[in-house]
Amino acid sequence: MLQRCTPTFMVISPSQADVLGAGLPVVLELVVTAFLDCDFGLRDAERISVELIDDAGAPIVAQVEVETRGRTRLLKVSFTSPAEGSVHLRLVAEPTIGVFTQSHRVLRLSTRSWTELPMRSCNGLVEGPGGESLCVNDGRLEFANRVVSVDGVAVTSSMVWLVRSTSIDGCFSDGGTAVQVPLPSRAWAVAARGRQVAVSSAGSVTVVDETGGVRTLPLALGSFVQALAFSDEDSLLVAQAGGFDRVALDASVPVRPFAGRAPVLAMSDEGLWSIDSSETLTLRRFDGGMARAFGFGVPPTEGFALPDHIPILRPAGGTFGLVGIPVPAPDGGIAVDLVELPQALAPSWLTSKWLFARHRITRTLWMTPRVP
Repeated sequence: MLQRCTPTFMVISPSQADVLGAGLPVVLELVVTAFLDCDFGLRDAERISVELIDDAGAPIVAQVEVETRGRTRLLKVSFTSPAEGSVHLRLVAEPTIGVFTQSHRVLRLSTRSWTELPMRSCNGLVEGPGGESLCVNDGRLEFANRVVSVDGVAVTSSMVWLVRSTSIDGCFSDGGTAVQVPLPSRAWAVAARGRQVAVSSAGSVTVVDETGGVRTLPLALGSFVQALAFSDEDSLLVAQAGGFDRVALDASVPVRPFAGRAPVLAMSDEGLWSIDSSETLTLRRFDGGMARAFGFGVPPTEGFALPDHIPILRPAGGTFGLVGIPVPAPDGGIAVDLVELPQALAPSWLTSKWLFARHRITRTLWMTPRVP
């Protein structure tokens, strides 16, 4: 008597990124669940095969390691990516359980000239009001010959603003505090323009000028402002729930409802950067224009408030020492440069001007222009 069987087949790739660096070793991880639910019990897949080919249909040599975890199998597919084109993967679970396919674009590496700063041990540099470089290291700012714990930092015409857990402090270059304004909670975002600074926290956006003047923009209950920028001296661009609103400094911030997972948001000199649940990077420019980039994953954010901050992207395959840098494209959109880091460097910050990285052993700072 023939038994009836119902197949169960599911393949999960831990990273949704689909971009590979050209000519580099790659390890793709796939979590596979494949079995048959038959009248007389469960039957595991007898064989799982993986095939890689290039755009011309030529095979790509790969090594496949399989780790069994109950009815789930973790596959690690190791290979060297071609110089151009795409890599096409085909996975088959037998007998007659399921077929899975996916493709990965291959991008050439972009060359960068790196500068080591052997006397600086920090995550990145912020330019002070006099052009001096201020070193920020894991929530600490090296400022006026001392180290200060901060949640963020911003710079106006003549002051450095220290964003603390309960206040924002405006300081002169010699370290003297000229302005101190209490905050209702830890700040989520900070912006600066001319002689004004703005911070978002629970219940409000607080705007302070160098003379100590304070304006408060109320927030609706449940609103979460993730990024800020001054559009001019009298209004702010307030980012929440995947978009931004232009708000006058004497108004309240409108409610922008959002259903689902909140996107990652960051503001730079170019506009609002957001990354949604499908890991699509979108730049909403201040003039209303929009550009997108696809195929890259995003590492966790470090939670430090900066006025100028661009997401660092990562390609597929767990390639060590390779990052994606969003740059302006000739057609007005976004291109992504794949940048190979010097040995033992780990990326830390990306701003409109600079990519910063730290040496994993010596902890010294390195930097390279965002746009070569």
